[in-house]
Formats: sequence, C-alpha cells, structure tokens
Amino acid sequence: MCELNNLVITGTTFPHKSRHKISWISPNGKTENQIDHVLISKQHRTSILDTGAMRRADARIDHELIKSKIRIKLKKQKQNADIGRKKYDVTKLQQLEKRRTFILELKNRFQVLEGLESVEDIWENMIQGYNETADSKLGVKEKEEKPWISSDSWKVIEERKQLKLQLTNSRSERLKRSLRNKYSIKDREVKRSMRNDRRKGTEDMITEAERAASNGHMKTVYEITRVLSNVKKGMTTAMKDKEGKILSSQDERKKRWKEHFQ
Repeated sequence: MCELNNLVITGTTFPHKSRHKISWISPNGKTENQIDHVLISKQHRTSILDTGAMRRADARIDHELIKSKIRIKLKKQKQNADIGRKKYDVTKLQQLEKRRTFILELKNRFQVLEGLESVEDIWENMIQGYNETADSKLGVKEKEEKPWISSDSWKVIEERKQLKLQLTNSRSERLKRSLRNKYSIKDREVKRSMRNDRRKGTEDMITEAERAASNGHMKTVYEITRVLSNVKKGMTTAMKDKEGKILSSQDERKKRWKEHFQ
C-alpha cells in the first residue's frame, strides 16, 4: 500500500532501541510487536526528524503512543484583525471597587478627547483609552483547562504516572506483573476521583448560574449554559472564488467545492 501511494513508514527509518520501536504489548505482557506506524509522503520525507514509541505516556491502553518530530515550512496565511485579539477579564467589573477604578481611569483618559476635532483622532484615542484601561485594571482573561479537577485527583494522576514510569523501566517479569496490578487499581482510583470532581464541578456551576441569574448577570448564565451543554463556538474559513471574491451563500460555496473536486 505504501509503495503504491508513494509513502514512507517513518518508524522504520530511525535507529532506536527495541523498546522505542514496540507499539503493542499483549495483555499478558509476553508478546511485543511494532504494528502502529506514522506514514508520510516521500515528497516530505526530509521533514521527519524522528519517530518512536512514547513508552512513558500515561495512557490506559495496550498500544503505545507514536510520536513524530516534524520540521516543515508552511505558507503563511493572512489573518483577520480579530484573530489573536486580547480578551479582557470583564467579570471583574462585577466587583464594585474594580468597576469604580475602571470608570475613573476611563474618565481621566477621555478628558484628552475634548481638545480633538478630527473624528479619526477621537476614534483612535477612544480605542486606545479603552484598551489601555482594560489592560491595566482588568487584565487578560486566563484560559482554564478543566478547572473542576481537584488537587486530590491531580495527586492520584501523578501517582499513576509514576507507576507507568516504573513499569516502563522494569526488566523483571515478576515485578512487571505486580506493577500492572497496581497500575490497574490506581487507574480505577483516578477515574472514580475524576467522576466525583466532574459531578461536583457541574453542581457548582449550576449554583453559580442560579446566583448570577438572581443578580441579573445574564452573560454569566449564558456562558455556563454553553459549557454545560457542550456547545462550541463554530469558526468558518472564508471561501473565495477563482477571482478572489468571498463567497457568502451556501449555494455558491457548494458550487465552488464542486469545481474544486472536478
């Protein structure tokens, strides 16, 4: 199949120890094989720097993760002005003291607008005033990755990771069997702890939504509802015709796709 499609099996082109080639271990721990691969076109063969099995990855499966290091130059795409913009932590405005300092700082900055006559200058100074005030008084909103996970869960996750590391480095078959049993027990403990954290996190979010609704903070209610319903904001890439004109209607986009595949 690789020969017909001009592909390279990258896991067979780099010298590694056997344990960094093996990608599958049978449940009894006796049979080992290299059955998972990363394929790439021969045209981009030189972009692959290395491919090997991640024996230390803390994944509860009988296959090892395969990792490739790639170095490739891609064509730089023009980005819209909105992409990469700062998102300020506007939830701090719900605090009375924060809101007062923000308004006071904004009023002081807007005093310089009184002497300006050009609409463009007023607009530029207004945008600059809002951004600088928000940056200094509110700060950028930090992205939280699964904030509902408790410190106890992180502790058992770390313990499971250490068991995985010991299992990977062990050479004794008797010790491996013992470590596999301990790893299975610890894995169940991690899943149980995560389920409890997720349940408690959901209950806390519901309580927060009820409190926000009673205080009239509907933005917070909508955000929590979106998270609980697992609805993600969709992003669509602009599609252009052969002349570079952006296509807006669905029918025009379907027609352009048809032209592309033909």
